[in-house]
Amino acid sequence: QYQAFGCVCRRVCDRGAIALAIASLSSRCPCIRKVAVAICGLFLKALQMQESHGIKSWRERPQLEMIMSSIQRGLAVRRAVQIQRYDAQEGIEFGGSTTATHKYNIPMLPAVSAVFLAKALLILSKPRDEMYG
Repeated sequence: QYQAFGCVCRRVCDRGAIALAIASLSSRCPCIRKVAVAICGLFLKALQMQESHGIKSWRERPQLEMIMSSIQRGLAVRRAVQIQRYDAQEGIEFGGSTTATHKYNIPMLPAVSAVFLAKALLILSKPRDEMYG
């Protein structure tokens, strides 16, 4: 059975998987954050597809797109600051060997922010939630 990518992404969002990916952005494990960033990027791409715009029953799509775009911009800003700090300290030797892997770390969101955004996404996908009103 073939299902459109936008429909699959909507089902995944309705079941809370995207909220889990957003909450994972506060993980201490860089591998988990890397997977979470990839999932969030793919979901944002799905939200922006013309096919998703055509799903009339997905009324919360613009709000989800706004939240995901904000997360993407926030991660990009944190990443830019991280690289800028790394470049400023590149000439300084800290006693240990500094490797290029520090420059390419995936930014970590504060836990409170990540959980708040994850809960907001869950509430948006369920208009019958008591917190929605």
